[in-house]
Amino acid sequence: KYYEEESHVPGFVFAPPAAWTDPGIAARLTELQANRGAFVSNIDLFPTLLDLAQIDQAPVRAQLEGNSVARPLPEDRRYLFSNCSDFRRCPIPFFGFYARGLKYMFHADSRHWEAFDVLADPRDLHDVAASHQVEIAAALPWLRRYPTAARLLDGTW
Repeated sequence: KYYEEESHVPGFVFAPPAAWTDPGIAARLTELQANRGAFVSNIDLFPTLLDLAQIDQAPVRAQLEGNSVARPLPEDRRYLFSNCSDFRRCPIPFFGFYARGLKYMFHADSRHWEAFDVLADPRDLHDVAASHQVEIAAALPWLRRYPTAARLLDGTW
């Protein structure tokens, strides 16, 4: 099982006082502070660093999975997590994704979904997947874009 304690890795950005004198950087730093409690992932690091360095993301934006945490985050954002990859077989075949304050997990060995409200139930004690089947079904096309998730969903891992 993928416990919240395993996924919470603190991160911080140090901005020297001189950075706050640049209006462009100061605006990004203010937004970064506003997103302090947001659910983010390592895929958000690169777009965030580009923003803080004031490098135009437009040429690569379509290829980036993450979002800059130095800008308002989209309400419908979601991101994948897994203990499996194309480079390493997974000891326990599962993957999951975060979306709108919920953590969804698919267990390939038993072919079932779990879902937990990570704010109201940080210890993952109350599975709410039964009441979120519509959200799971809506996420399947997005999940199938990822080869590892597609193979686990199809039972071909």
